[in-house]
Amino acid sequence: MKVFVDRNACQSLKRCVELCPEIFELDAEGKARAAREDVPAQLEGRVRQAAQACSAGAIQLDKHSFQQP
Repeated sequence: MKVFVDRNACQSLKRCVELCPEIFELDAEGKARAAREDVPAQLEGRVRQAAQACSAGAIQLDKHSFQQP
């Protein structure tokens, strides 16, 4: 799975960072960004939770990107 954050949609509520700091971080302007696009399998559930918790809908998931074992 890959994850992307739309900076223009981000409202800087930090829910994603609280739910999955291994993937999400804030930039200098306080907007969320994905520290890494490729989501390890063990973090997929938390990234999905972050996407659902984002009231701005700024987090987009590409579920068709598969990682090689």
